[in-house]
Amino acid sequence: MLVTPKGLRVTATIDPGEARGTAIFVATSSVEAALESESLGGSFFTHYLVSGLRGAADSNGDQRVTLAEAQAYASAQTQNATSGWSPATQHPTYAVELAGQRETVLTDLRRADATIVFGADIVGNVVVATRDGGAIVAEVQKAAGAEATLALPSGRYRVFVRGTDAVGVAELSLAWGGHRLLRTSDLSNRSYYEVAQKGATLELFPWRARLGAGLRHSGLTGLGAAVVPRVGLAYSVSPFEVGLTVGWLRHTVTAVDTVVRSDVLHATLNGCYALLGRRADLRFCAVAEMAWWRQRIDRLGRRDALVPSLGVGIGATVPLSTRWFVEPSIQMLGELPRTSSGISSAVRVKSGLAFGALF
Repeated sequence: MLVTPKGLRVTATIDPGEARGTAIFVATSSVEAALESESLGGSFFTHYLVSGLRGAADSNGDQRVTLAEAQAYASAQTQNATSGWSPATQHPTYAVELAGQRETVLTDLRRADATIVFGADIVGNVVVATRDGGAIVAEVQKAAGAEATLALPSGRYRVFVRGTDAVGVAELSLAWGGHRLLRTSDLSNRSYYEVAQKGATLELFPWRARLGAGLRHSGLTGLGAAVVPRVGLAYSVSPFEVGLTVGWLRHTVTAVDTVVRSDVLHATLNGCYALLGRRADLRFCAVAEMAWWRQRIDRLGRRDALVPSLGVGIGATVPLSTRWFVEPSIQMLGELPRTSSGISSAVRVKSGLAFGALF
């Protein structure tokens, strides 16, 4: 028997407590001009509204930004910011017609891709900018005694906390999402003059230490492709970097009745230019290398060679955290050995993977 429901219709259930209606935000009153800021890359009102939705407007700390909180924050901050720029302060206006039993939640910070939590000890005006271009993405007035949260897309950011005599600066890596707690101890105090002068090129951690290994092909008899451990130290003035890398290899091969022992010590000078990106930096390098080769072959004796090389390289710097990173690279070198060494000139390719730290 086929049974079908009679007199029933499936309809969407409407929650009587959910707010319904319209809410219109306008940057100014009808007789005022909407002001824009070159440093903000847009209007004051849009900047503070977006900052509020990212978490700056969360006045009660419940990790949610309601319509009322966003409205109050954007209005107050816009009026404060424009009071010194125009004879008539800019006053945002709103037209809200909503019906319902609950507050209208615009953003839920708990569902954000990534968040920065400012500790209770941080106090003052906090500005968050992108690391690659210095564009301001959010701003919050941080009060003492309570934490504040900003929701952001994954990426790398620079935080500025404006104090009376100095600016506290920190770099944060949220390249793969996650949450980061920022405290006063994480800030590096810099003068207002230094921050204004250098901007996005300000280096908080100019030194870079690297530890890794590379796979390279050698013209030495019996050596071929070999893994070379190496360490390096570099100094950066963004976006340029100069560094020295040292590697050493000992390799022994037995062929029939002959034993070949090879030692390779090389020092590489790298001059690199970095294209700063949201998740990683792309590096282009000019390379100058000096390698000392010693080879001992049973019954034939020992031979040495001092081999200079020039070449180019490309790599990427991928942050793992604020100070730790991983760096794959590949280089192409033209070796110019002495003819007396018995090693023919050739173009060599070497690849590498290094882990590094900023300090």
